[in-house]
Amino acid sequence: MNKFVLSLVVLTMLVVQSCSKKETGAESALDAPGGAINEQPSFIITLLDNTQVNVKDLTGKNALIFFQPDCDHCQREAQEFERNLDAFGGTTLYFITSGPMEEIKAFADTYKLSGRPNVHFAFTPALNVLNNYGPISAPSIYVYSEDHKLVKGFNGETPIERIIAATK
Repeated sequence: MNKFVLSLVVLTMLVVQSCSKKETGAESALDAPGGAINEQPSFIITLLDNTQVNVKDLTGKNALIFFQPDCDHCQREAQEFERNLDAFGGTTLYFITSGPMEEIKAFADTYKLSGRPNVHFAFTPALNVLNNYGPISAPSIYVYSEDHKLVKGFNGETPIERIIAATK
């Protein structure tokens, strides 16, 4: 019963924070619990092929894109990523959600991001996001350098040019 109540509280917090237009820079997100936001955090994601990966073990430049499949802001952001995918050639994009795998796959296909070499979709429990970033908006994007340091964080729908600039 306690797990159910905790899951309900976490889900409620995410719903309240999701689909926001508000954008903030990484500097305002640095106060998240655990302080892990300054470095690529440690939590497990499950890719579409059911491979489990620890985010802290990802190599190269990475952008962690937290989204909800039914969020209209996330859908528009995904369209922008697809249209500008060539600009992210040196960065691996990880679209991460707590949504069901079927919805993740459908989102990847709908926005023509499935099967792209530098794009991955993954599931992680909402608690992993809360423990590492605190309550965040959907979409939220965190760009990390090759040495796993936070370059820039964006909370809410963000112009694609600003995200591209953070990956250079």
